[in-house]
Amino acid sequence: MKHITHCLLMVTFVLFSAIPPAASEYTDYPGTAEQREALQQLERLEQAPEKPEVPELAEPPRADLTFHQVGEGQYGIANFGMLAWSTGNSALWSTWRMLYAHRTPREVFDIDLDENTAIIIASGTRPTGGYGVEVPSVYLQDGTLFVEYREIIPGPGAMVTQAVTYPYIMGAVKGQHHEVEFIKLPPREH
Repeated sequence: MKHITHCLLMVTFVLFSAIPPAASEYTDYPGTAEQREALQQLERLEQAPEKPEVPELAEPPRADLTFHQVGEGQYGIANFGMLAWSTGNSALWSTWRMLYAHRTPREVFDIDLDENTAIIIASGTRPTGGYGVEVPSVYLQDGTLFVEYREIIPGPGAMVTQAVTYPYIMGAVKGQHHEVEFIKLPPREH
């Protein structure tokens, strides 16, 4: 019986000595200094916030640019979406002629592709008049030219021509920009 009592006391001591003490008891804990330090680190981790605060990354600086409009209309015979050129005057001339295919072209536009990037946005086929395209903002950010554009739509009850139209806008931005992204904004009624 004495042997069993002694074994029970040993098991009880082992079990209770494995339970970590409260923070104030670490100095009295009967373990090595390394064990006490490990328990203190564990308690600090448990008390730390679950997710460390990560500072928000700042966006790269944005440089606002000017969109120099050279043409717009509702009757360009084009349905191609968004285009940008920084080289190749012949492709730009072909597109200009396509926009004015059904009538005599206006005065020649003045876009020097050695110093500018040409931008053409055509919104596609629309069922009536009263539609258009505008470019409210152009900016350079992190080496990419961003062109924000929106479609202008007729408001409720607006008087419009009853003819199929192909609204477009054409212009230039100073500088040679090879990376161009178009951002479509919500339409605006007029």
